[in-house]
Amino acid sequence: MSEESLVSEQAKAMIGQETGPGEPFDVEKGWVRKFAEATLVPDPLYLDEAYASRAGYRGIVAPPGFLLYNIRSGTERDFDIPLPVGRRIKGADEVEFYAPVIVGDTITANTRILDIYERAGKTGRMVFIISETIYTNQNGEVVQKSRATVIKR
Repeated sequence: MSEESLVSEQAKAMIGQETGPGEPFDVEKGWVRKFAEATLVPDPLYLDEAYASRAGYRGIVAPPGFLLYNIRSGTERDFDIPLPVGRRIKGADEVEFYAPVIVGDTITANTRILDIYERAGKTGRMVFIISETIYTNQNGEVVQKSRATVIKR
């Protein structure tokens, strides 16, 4: 007798769905400074506007990872995937950087579910949710992409 899958047809039907851009996020100098200080990255690109300008940027640059921790992506924002499991573990993040994020930019995030599947592990059955978030600035330029794996059990 086989067990019923944790991933229902309703959940599988969500593969390919997108959240839409969500609320715009304004990149503010104070948040960039706090993030740089919290991550112990004292690079003057993240703190000094004159330095960033001399380095060829149009303003203070946000450190890598800034968007991941400061803007809500779709998996946290809009997806309510019907699964009979409650515990959530962040499995992995893969990030690609395309253009610098600058203080004064307005960023939107659009997330798409790439896959939902079940696997058996040593501690039982788990559901893996793979999503991709594309971060775009006010000029329509893609600044970052991230692929997240969330494990539910």
